[in-house]
Amino acid sequence: MKHKNYFPPPATPFSVSNLTELKSVLPFPNIEPLIVSGQNGTSAVIVDNARHYNPVAIDSTGKNVTYLPVNGKFSITGAEKFVNSGWMWPKGLVPPGAAPINNFTVTFEKPGTYHYICVVHPWMNGAVTVN
Repeated sequence: MKHKNYFPPPATPFSVSNLTELKSVLPFPNIEPLIVSGQNGTSAVIVDNARHYNPVAIDSTGKNVTYLPVNGKFSITGAEKFVNSGWMWPKGLVPPGAAPINNFTVTFEKPGTYHYICVVHPWMNGAVTVN
């Protein structure tokens, strides 16, 4: 894979103050944050990574991130380091809090070989060659 360091982990730790009160935005009784001890008396909260679940593009510099529209269309120029369709769900089966994504269209603007991978099943990968 050309840009391994851009594979988005589904969950990642973020440092928060021990004084931070964490409240779920979902109304389910059977959830709680995963909190682990951090350095210097801080805590780290494990939360879902938005770049793993939502449509996003990162340019060739790796510094410019664009969140894409849900069920959108994207033109790939070959200058992207990472493009993600977001998690796709069958219509009517979107989990609470997830984006209702059921399609994503790409147009390849330039010839080349474009590698792809499933962020949920990384052994599912391939390449599209555009002449």
